[in-house]
Amino acid sequence: MFFNYKLLLITLLGLPLLVNYPPDGLFPLNQQVRAQTTQTSAPNPIFQPILADLTAKTQIPIRLPQNIPASGKNPLYVSLTKVTPTQYVIELAFAPDCYGAGACRFGEIAAEKKINQSPILKGQKVALTKGITGYYTPATCGANCSDSSLVWEQGGIRYRMALKAGKLESLKSMANSAIASVPVATSKSISSQGIGSAQLGMSYGQLRAQLGKKAQFQVKTDFRVDFEAIAVLESGQIQYYILYPAGEKFQDRDVIKMLVTDNPNYRTSAGVGPGTSLLTAQKVYGQATLFYNRANESREYVKFAKQPAANIYFRSGTKVGELAGIYLNSSQEYQETTKFKPEAIINSVEVISRNK
Repeated sequence: MFFNYKLLLITLLGLPLLVNYPPDGLFPLNQQVRAQTTQTSAPNPIFQPILADLTAKTQIPIRLPQNIPASGKNPLYVSLTKVTPTQYVIELAFAPDCYGAGACRFGEIAAEKKINQSPILKGQKVALTKGITGYYTPATCGANCSDSSLVWEQGGIRYRMALKAGKLESLKSMANSAIASVPVATSKSISSQGIGSAQLGMSYGQLRAQLGKKAQFQVKTDFRVDFEAIAVLESGQIQYYILYPAGEKFQDRDVIKMLVTDNPNYRTSAGVGPGTSLLTAQKVYGQATLFYNRANESREYVKFAKQPAANIYFRSGTKVGELAGIYLNSSQEYQETTKFKPEAIINSVEVISRNK
């Protein structure tokens, strides 16, 4: 299955061919997205027992290390000691029910969304992979030793690796493997990698196998001009759609390249998704610019000054199906504005692969 992705984006977003795009416009692939698609690693298999619970309860990107220092002859156990939509804490221990006890504690892995009240990071500066700076705090030892820790920020999230009396090189190895990892998809997440369990680049067959019997798949013909879709349902509710060119038959071997959701349960790591008001989204992502093209069904989209990723697209509107923007010159084919109605919301979110 092959088609021209530049024409696809123009058709999908309703943009004219001759529009003068801004320097950070919709088509160029930015450095952030490139970095997320190169030199990646998978999480260590030790985390497998907690992934279902973790991905179901948090909405921030989950980064878990591949590299974990040797623990001698003692097996390591992981337990999820805290998880919220904006935070998680994972304990590493020599016993399945350690609960932080000094005798069985090995370390900790944690992450939380950065907010305005987050304290300034302190400690010894450490150069990590992808140009990221970490902050190292060594352990202190008395009757017992505390944790050594290494903290860094990535994509608006603070990640922390801690080891009881751990060495800097061990923590650095853990951190670098987590930084280089593809974030584990949360069950209701929207990211540059995909929506929920559906990730760009995976095959349709892989998704079907991963979801198993809990999901149903329904073909939606004429879903959009030039596109058909497969609706993915769980418990009778549509979670998201897989889009593909009209006239094609999407088979198990075909790769997922376009995803759309209008399910309000799905959110970006910043908590923005279908049903979010534009006023709220603008506080998170900066100035909103709304636009549409009358030659392409007048599908209205909104772009923010601080887009979460270049391949995530927000479609705007109101709950009654009206345009969200306030446009002064309605005679022009291409419309753009920074003014919008108080009731304006994000109607749906699209994630599109930029690989040909």
